[in-house]
Amino acid sequence: MDFELSEEIKAIQEMAGKFTQNEIAPRVAEDEENHTFQRDIINKMGELGFFGCPIPEEYGGLGAGASDIAIISERMAKMDLAVATSFLAICLGMDPISTLISSFFLLHLLCDEDLYVIS
Repeated sequence: MDFELSEEIKAIQEMAGKFTQNEIAPRVAEDEENHTFQRDIINKMGELGFFGCPIPEEYGGLGAGASDIAIISERMAKMDLAVATSFLAICLGMDPISTLISSFFLLHLLCDEDLYVIS
């Protein structure tokens, strides 16, 4: 069995590491001292596509698996557990949406009709 990380996972790991060093690390001490959480970090994570991890690529996400999400959160948790927990919570919330999106498009293809969702 091969336990070597794929090049794609290594790239994700490197991107998460750089984000952690450049965006999270400089602010950790201030956040801890003032008991604050700077939400703009979450916005930057979204801009980089971190929250698209559980969404399949064909629907605009990264199509990352649980191991990729674990690698990203592990990198962030080394610096700031609050940010890593926020990342995991958002990914956990995106998983059912990913399933719903996939099911909706599959149903649309099977029915060959327009479907409407009433909210």
